[in-house]
Amino acid sequence: MRIAVCIKQVPDTEKIRLVPETDTLLCDGVEFAGSDTLATSYALSKTLTLRGPYDLILCGKQAVAGDTAQVGPACLSFEHSLC
Repeated sequence: MRIAVCIKQVPDTEKIRLVPETDTLLCDGVEFAGSDTLATSYALSKTLTLRGPYDLILCGKQAVAGDTAQVGPACLSFEHSLC
């Protein structure tokens, strides 16, 4: 059985603060270069396609850095033949 586990490396969560009044993330000194969910999903789907096929692909629900929960579902929208 071939299994792929997609894990995101997140920045130090001690450096990320939430402003409760505006629900805004403050990321002083934290770089999020290349963290666009669409670009990340596309690159990940292409990598999985090149290394696949897989019997099971596991993606997390959401990351503490962005909390968008879009990368896993978007990966499958790019490549329906990953599994």
